[in-house]
Parts: sequence; C-alpha cells; structure tokens
Amino acid sequence: MFDEILLLFLSLSQDREIFSKIWWRGNGTSGSGNVILADIEMADWRNILSIVEKSTVGIKLIPIKKYLSEQIEHCKKSGDWERQSRFLERY
Repeated sequence: MFDEILLLFLSLSQDREIFSKIWWRGNGTSGSGNVILADIEMADWRNILSIVEKSTVGIKLIPIKKYLSEQIEHCKKSGDWERQSRFLERY
C-alpha cells in the first residue's frame, strides 16, 4: 500500500520541498544489538528511491531523486562514522 500512496503522491506533486517535509520513513530508526542505524535508514531511503523510479512521471522527478540520493549519501557517511566510532571504542 505504501508504494501506491507514494506513486499517487508523485503523480499529484513533484515538488521537492513538499516531498522532503513528509516523513516517508516514519519518525525514527531503532535497532538492537550491534546494528548500524544509519544502514537501516539508508535501506529505507533506497527502497523509497526504487519506488520513485517506478513512477511514469519522468524527468519532473529529478529534484526528488536528487533529494533521495542526498539522503542515501548522508546515511552512508553516518554509517561509516558509526562503524569507525565503534571500532575506535574497542581499542
């Protein structure tokens, strides 16, 4: 159902600002044990991007795709920092 809602939204609006204000992933990330939270978040953003890429709207979605790519890159950097921090804590 999430896919359908997201695709419907994209058919109605391609505004990056509006898109970025919606909590597409929910309101947080949680995990237990030795989980890298940024990796979970990155997987969510990649899933959202894969749904956006199914849209037939086309070139009008470039700003939204760029936003999603920025979110993925931010998560990648956060995950790398988190891994480095955990590694350094051990030594």
